[in-house]
Amino acid sequence: MRTSLYILILLCSPNILFGQNSDSIYKNPEVAAQYFGGMDSILAYLDRNSVYPKISIKNCDEGTVIINCIVERNGRISVNHIVESISNELDAESRRLVENMPAWRPAIQKGQTVRSNVEISLEFNLASEKAKRKKLKK
Repeated sequence: MRTSLYILILLCSPNILFGQNSDSIYKNPEVAAQYFGGMDSILAYLDRNSVYPKISIKNCDEGTVIINCIVERNGRISVNHIVESISNELDAESRRLVENMPAWRPAIQKGQTVRSNVEISLEFNLASEKAKRKKLKK
């Protein structure tokens, strides 16, 4: 019973995912990490920089890739793992987009910048891609 209770408390801890030192990764810090400029800016970045892989267009691959990331104390973002996958090509493109993002505002806990966990959803839609290509040709 003691072991089960300990595991339950560990799994339900809302704030710290890993460890309790300067390398701790916070899931729900007091102030969450934010992309500079907010949602509009992140969408603009993704729109400007995304490249729909030709093989994915040929295979009619579309959907949402969800990536679990860590925003470091200096604001850089790194991919932890792919939570939801579509195809190897779209997963690789999602990873490339996230790893090349400009720095974020890091999370804050007790007045200090901390590492934090975020999930980013990247939607790949063939109709949107075709409209984007058509617009570029004009």
